[in-house]
Amino acid sequence: MAFRSHLEEDPIRIGSVEAPVTLWIFKAPGPPLEGEAIIVSLPLAQAWARIYVGPTGVYAPDTGFGAVRDTSGNIVGTEWLICVIG
Repeated sequence: MAFRSHLEEDPIRIGSVEAPVTLWIFKAPGPPLEGEAIIVSLPLAQAWARIYVGPTGVYAPDTGFGAVRDTSGNIVGTEWLICVIG
């Protein structure tokens, strides 16, 4: 389970428009233990591949060529998973 916290920052001004700023801080657990498998988002799998040497059991949905789309082009599934290694 990922830890999440929310902070309110000072708004920024772009021209004559003031936009509120919210900062979300996520802390994810480490990769699975030996013999376990986990499906995570591709950015998290890539981050783990950079941090941990050769993590095993880390998979992400293929939302590129493997994506299954509805008639409007929205991704509704995937045909396979990606295994990201460092």
